[in-house]
Amino acid sequence: MANTTQDLASTPTEETPFVAALAALRANRPNAAHQLLQTAVKLDPAHFQAWLLLGWTAPTPAAAQDYFKQALALQPDNPLAADGLNWATELKSKIETETPPALNAAIAEITNPPLADLEVANVSNAAVARPRSSKLQVNENLVAPFGYLVALILAEGITTLVSPVIGLGLHIVLFIALIIHASFRGRGPQQRFVLSLSLAPLIRLLSLALPLAQFPQTLWPLVVGLPLMVAVFLTARTIGLGGRKMGLTVRSLPVQLVVGLSGIGLGYVEYLILRPPPLIESLTWEQLWLPALILMVFGGFVEEVIFRGLIQRTAVESLGRFGIPYVAVLFAAWHLGYASPLELAFAFGVGLLFSLIVARTGSILGVSMAHGLINVVLFLIFPYFALIS
Repeated sequence: MANTTQDLASTPTEETPFVAALAALRANRPNAAHQLLQTAVKLDPAHFQAWLLLGWTAPTPAAAQDYFKQALALQPDNPLAADGLNWATELKSKIETETPPALNAAIAEITNPPLADLEVANVSNAAVARPRSSKLQVNENLVAPFGYLVALILAEGITTLVSPVIGLGLHIVLFIALIIHASFRGRGPQQRFVLSLSLAPLIRLLSLALPLAQFPQTLWPLVVGLPLMVAVFLTARTIGLGGRKMGLTVRSLPVQLVVGLSGIGLGYVEYLILRPPPLIESLTWEQLWLPALILMVFGGFVEEVIFRGLIQRTAVESLGRFGIPYVAVLFAAWHLGYASPLELAFAFGVGLLFSLIVARTGSILGVSMAHGLINVVLFLIFPYFALIS
């Protein structure tokens, strides 16, 4: 694991009140955690993380406001503390209490783990939810994301089965809706997730709107991928996700290499399902190297940064345990264009596998390599062998 501050992996073996509080939160004991956190700030009044978690576990909105103000006094620009203070201020004026929307994100930010460690910090919001409203609040938090998922699937289906023009219009509407939705959300996990999700319809907008017919088919991923890379950079910068949090890191290199090479076998399976024609006329180095490089970078790496680096990271923060299956379904939906139920099942299985690997290892290196190799053998290697045989 890369060097980080307040990292669980580097926590001293001696159990401090703050470490004990984190353990209590993981065990869904927020009251005990709150008491331990109070001890932690008595021992160290400058302990920002303890003040922040005190706010999310406070018994009343007024107390939460005080704790978040203490946290902001230590780190005035911290988005989690600002998000917490806004939540506590709004909640104070309401009769019914609500579930803190960003406790998981706060703990994840404090311990600063990669995606592999989010399970460790995955404290259920129900642990600090108020009894009368926790179930309702969870449902409210899921309505918009799953509504967008259904709408994106319908837009993809209409694009494939009905009319690309109508599908393009629907994707434009969804893209604008996601951007507007994100602009009206306060800074926090849900805003980051909605903004990341806007990259999904953007993929289809670019592939439908750009004049791809004027380019050789081997260059299509490059033509679509270049503006996508700009969008990925701007989105990551806007929501404050650095490379490490997006999985752009080398962790467990032998595992990553094994995962990457699995793309050859997975590509062969997908070839048996789709049997596409070859994109090259001969299997020579001159014909192969540029299309293979384009497929590796823009068909593999860029898509993995979008689906597993950005969308999955923010989906796990916002949706908790639903985040990974959400991304797997979304990834499969982007294969509706092949009009093959078997291909949909294959894409869902591969998407789920890739998501679990990234969540486990904290790196998209292996899945990016595997995704790229799938494309290379699917569109370049195996179709050519089938053609000459």
